[in-house]
Amino acid sequence: MSVIDDIYNGDLYPSEQVKPDSIAFKEHSGNAEELSRRLQNALAGDQLGILEAYKSEAAMVTDLYNLEFYRAGVKFGIRLLLEELDARVELPDLHK
Repeated sequence: MSVIDDIYNGDLYPSEQVKPDSIAFKEHSGNAEELSRRLQNALAGDQLGILEAYKSEAAMVTDLYNLEFYRAGVKFGIRLLLEELDARVELPDLHK
């Protein structure tokens, strides 16, 4: 694994303790939990299994998406630092 992966996964930084603390995040998280609870109560058997499988896959997609944003943010921050320090290094094109 890369250092960025280790940091993201909490091996070098407790990323599990970091989450949005905004009112909007709390509101939408609560809404999603309530809708999930209502949907679970309305489904039975196979349907409930499909919902659980979907939620698991959706969580994985979200985690992978967040990892890519995290990587891009770290790379951008390093690039910004290098440019600010006027480092004489060849930086790759960000638009590729």
